[in-house]
Order: sequence, then C-alpha cells, then structure tokens
Amino acid sequence: MNLSQQEIEEIMKAIEPKIKKSLYQTGKENREDLEQELREAVLRKLRDNKLEEVPGFFEMMEGGERR
Repeated sequence: MNLSQQEIEEIMKAIEPKIKKSLYQTGKENREDLEQELREAVLRKLRDNKLEEVPGFFEMMEGGERR
C-alpha cells in the first residue's frame, strides 16, 4: 500500500517536533544539515513504504543509514 501525498505530509508534520527536539543533541553547526538529511531519509522510506527501516537519530549521526 502506497501512502498518498496528503498522508505523507501529515506524517511529516506530526514528526516535526521530534526532529526539532532531536537536533539539540548535536552541535549548532550541524543541525541544519542533519535536519535536511533526516527529512530526506524519512521521505524516502515513506515513499518506498519501508517504515521499519527509517534510520534512528544516532544512525544518521554516524552516517549509517540502513537500506
């Protein structure tokens, strides 16, 4: 089952506070880049419908995105 664009937007909106909160665990100089990478990773997984494979915060920090 593929998610509609509206469903994807709702999910992204719902996880926005968690993404913002998680960014405080990294240095200011890395936050903007990490935020973009997190959003892209989540969007890719939502579009591929592979939600169980969305990387965790520390996996993203280490560059160990699962595929």
